[in-house]
Amino acid sequence: MKRFTTILCASVMSVILIFSAQTINAQPPGFGLKGGLNFSNFGGDDAGTWDSRTGFSFGGFLVSSFSDLFSIQPELLYTTKGAERTSTFGAGDRVTNTLKFSYLEIPILGKITIPLRNSNFQPMIYAGPYMAIKLSSKMEIESENQDTESSFDEARATDFGLVFGGGVGLPVRENIIGLEVRYNLGLTSFDDSDDNFSIKHNVFMVMVSFQI
Repeated sequence: MKRFTTILCASVMSVILIFSAQTINAQPPGFGLKGGLNFSNFGGDDAGTWDSRTGFSFGGFLVSSFSDLFSIQPELLYTTKGAERTSTFGAGDRVTNTLKFSYLEIPILGKITIPLRNSNFQPMIYAGPYMAIKLSSKMEIESENQDTESSFDEARATDFGLVFGGGVGLPVRENIIGLEVRYNLGLTSFDDSDDNFSIKHNVFMVMVSFQI
């Protein structure tokens, strides 16, 4: 609960700063689209050993600048997460269990753009909290004889964590094309069973953005 309160307060303060920036900065806000690949896995005390699962994310963002150096960037992303694990039984029978999640994720990022002399490239770093609303959670079981997929009901409806990342932007006329890498560190367990296991989402992301 303490972590949840901290993240919620940080999110609310970030939103307040966004609207404050609108009034003190003459620059209009920038809008854009982004998307890319996710490489997700599980962390936490009870996660055990899993293999990463490749997914994707896409959505939009708003950039509200305080100066040429600092800006606030809220985003709205559709993103997939999860992991898989393969076990061998008996006479070599292999069974792969895959947990698949999809979320509507809302990061609110503080972004620093690093100026470079005599260069059009714009290096950047950012960090901030995210909240994610679960859209679906499924378990897939694959074996040599049968493949099945069913709903995974033991997952919480929301997820919270932190985002750390960076990248580089390249102005093209009045637009900016960006390449970013980021890491999402889950702070809350997604397990909602009576066992209350500590299992969290950890996601490495590579994204391309286009800012108007």
